[in-house]
Amino acid sequence: MPLRRKILYYALLLGLTLMAIEGMARLAYYAAYNQWYGGGRPERSADFAPNPPGAETPQPAPERVIAGNITHPYYGYSYRSPSNTLNAMPPRQRPADTVVIALLGGSVANQVYPFFQEALNRRFAANPGSRQPLVLDLTLAGAKQPQQALMIANSLLLGGEFDLIVNLDGFNEVDGSVKDNFELGVFPFFPRLWADRVGQTGAEGLLTGNIAVLRREQARLAAVRETSPLRWSALFGLTNRYRRERTAAQISQLNHALLTAEVDYNLERHGPRLRGRNSAAAMAESA
Repeated sequence: MPLRRKILYYALLLGLTLMAIEGMARLAYYAAYNQWYGGGRPERSADFAPNPPGAETPQPAPERVIAGNITHPYYGYSYRSPSNTLNAMPPRQRPADTVVIALLGGSVANQVYPFFQEALNRRFAANPGSRQPLVLDLTLAGAKQPQQALMIANSLLLGGEFDLIVNLDGFNEVDGSVKDNFELGVFPFFPRLWADRVGQTGAEGLLTGNIAVLRREQARLAAVRETSPLRWSALFGLTNRYRRERTAAQISQLNHALLTAEVDYNLERHGPRLRGRNSAAAMAESA
């Protein structure tokens, strides 16, 4: 057989084979998705990626917004503002003409602070020659013991000196320990709303990172589907869609694992396990 005829023969065979494969791919696409393949029709992962069987998504607990707070290595949490007195070291040496008073407590103590300072100023102003009062605001909204004790201990370790320490507390120690910790499965004597302050654990951070990688791959596959010159091929479209479905299913499974991890017991988030306690017992213990 002449070379030219051989080339035409094999080219025809190749063409017929590709057409047969393309035809079968179109039939397979229709059988799988109940619609004919169209290269110009946009597809979204959300349209064909339901949760995998057995991976019902648990409902996460409602998120509590704790505005302006960050976790603190000594006090449990603190304010974001760098000017807050919790981040400032008290005077190393007590001035001879000053009475240094530390005020501790939660939001009530914080609201009392300016009136306390003003009342002391008036009282001392009536006694010429007396030392002037300086009230250090070491209050923190929602704070409860032992946070106040930790603040004083840290201040003393940093060289702080006090003539008087006023601790105005009691409410958060009971209400915050039970309602905002114990009833949420958290050790009652951790800082208030501790589970919401911890954020993600290391394992959860790894899951979040894997989800981000898969979402990037999902976006890449979607871009290829829309821009590739092969997008008119049903074989290409079927392969691309399968890969996107598989990626979406992996994302769904990891999301389920992440939500489950956030609900499950975790020592960092929940603290020591509470056995044999009810709310009444926890409240009595907190008091």
